[in-house]
Amino acid sequence: MKPAHLALTATAVLLATFSGASAYTAWRSHQQLDKLNQAMVQYPLLKVISRSKTYSLWQSEETVSYQLGCDNEISSELFGGTRPGITVRNTVSHNPLSPGVRTDIIWPANWAEPIKQLFGDAQPLSIHTRAGWLGQMETRISSPGFRVEKDGNMLHWKGLEATFQYDLPLQNLQHTLILRGSDASDAQGRFKLSTQDLQHQGQYQRSSSGLLLGQETLRFGGVQLAASQGDTPHSFSAGVLETSMQSSEQGGMVALSGKGSWVGLHYNSKPLGDLSGQASLSRLDAKALADYNKQALTQGVLQCHFDSQLANPANRALLARILSHSPAFAQVIALANPEGNSTLNIKASLNAPSEAELAGNDAALAKKLALQALISWPQILPERWVNDFAPEAQRDALVQSYRSMVSQMLATGSLQQAGALLQTRFELADGKLLQNGKPYQPQRGPALAASEPAAEPIDPALPVAPDEALSQ
Repeated sequence: MKPAHLALTATAVLLATFSGASAYTAWRSHQQLDKLNQAMVQYPLLKVISRSKTYSLWQSEETVSYQLGCDNEISSELFGGTRPGITVRNTVSHNPLSPGVRTDIIWPANWAEPIKQLFGDAQPLSIHTRAGWLGQMETRISSPGFRVEKDGNMLHWKGLEATFQYDLPLQNLQHTLILRGSDASDAQGRFKLSTQDLQHQGQYQRSSSGLLLGQETLRFGGVQLAASQGDTPHSFSAGVLETSMQSSEQGGMVALSGKGSWVGLHYNSKPLGDLSGQASLSRLDAKALADYNKQALTQGVLQCHFDSQLANPANRALLARILSHSPAFAQVIALANPEGNSTLNIKASLNAPSEAELAGNDAALAKKLALQALISWPQILPERWVNDFAPEAQRDALVQSYRSMVSQMLATGSLQQAGALLQTRFELADGKLLQNGKPYQPQRGPALAASEPAAEPIDPALPVAPDEALSQ
């Protein structure tokens, strides 16, 4: 065979192979879109109003219009008599070397001018999905953000980026979401807000019970807020907020745990402290949680069933199953200051409540709840907060009132001294609430308040210290 004939033959084979791969890519992409729209028919929350397709060798388009359903549950009068809807156009690339779908939202005509004012010629929302040959999928969502200035007022939203990586059976999922922060201010200079980037990441895997479990992290760069109330300026600022959470299934039970911190909390440029905490929840029935997800979503909201109250016997039965292994909860929250740490420490467990107890038998349910709580704070901290935040004319009276209250509560046993800390313990067992080992008497608070000397009215703009509220 001559070289020229050989080259032509090879080219023809290559083109045929490429065309076949292109057809297969198109078939597979449209197969997934068909499955999505067929599934939507089962869920009256969102109705498919129209669907059209156009085809070519290299790409095809599908346009679908949806409308809010649930006609019997959600009145059209809430939307001015016209039910809201959305139209989506999916452009499918048939290129086997770069298969994927670009999703565009076709906005209503009366939205065109406002969108142009905000985003200019840029798309307000871009959605691109890429498909791998082995079933891996990646969807990227982005928005460029916008800046609006009118009459001296300003709002600047810096956009978002999100990436989702998953397989078609959704056995594995990874995601990253980034909100790029924002700035806002008014013309009079009485309000100013600035937020930093927020990033959320997660990695999950389908468990044997059908739950997506794994780990996730969140990081928020901080916030600054300044506002004026009359002639009084107020400001709040905080540094980095970081949290992490893990979820797992073992022996048919789900366990959750997490921790977090938020540093540099300030009010009117005076330090409130650094906040940190950790918590765990364990012994939840995994299969019951999976059934709850199915009932709440596919058999609940998507079917226009919005009732999740315990008055529904099916919901009570499901909750009883979730709690059937006597779940346990623990939490520690700390506020760190130079004076020492203020803490809230809680441990609780619930001994497998029955459906009848969940139906409203509070006395029987209380007997199955075991609770221990310890609240402690540096004795001097509220005094420092009063001197930092209260109007000068009220400071001495507030400090004396606080000292008087502490003395009386120490004398009655409602508070205990632990070095430089004040603390109080609560325990709930067999339906009985104890405070520091003695039966809790809620009438003690008003009695003490009546015996205290009258204090000057407190400025309503003064923030109430959390530890003061707990000590009362």
